[in-house]
Amino acid sequence: MSKFYIRKLLYLLPSVFLLSFLAFLLIHLCPGDPVERMLQSPGNEDEASASSIIHENEKVYWTHRLGLDLPLFYFSIHSLAEPDTIYKIRSPKGAKSPDSIAT
Repeated sequence: MSKFYIRKLLYLLPSVFLLSFLAFLLIHLCPGDPVERMLQSPGNEDEASASSIIHENEKVYWTHRLGLDLPLFYFSIHSLAEPDTIYKIRSPKGAKSPDSIAT
């Protein structure tokens, strides 16, 4: 029975690698810019907007924020998923106890 599980685990590793590689290729080879699609307002897809400078600034901001300006095989220890509101967490001294809230 253990040979069965070992064999299944050995099949799992190349399968996960292959699926990850295919997803990577699909994301990077599909036409279109995800930031352009995100910023495109419905109704005026074809007409030139008067606020093209604002649109260009937003595009640069979101491209950098989403990490799309990085090289294809960029490795970083820093995560893009870190919270930007860590300063809002109260210290234990400033937090009210549950008993004082109920009263």
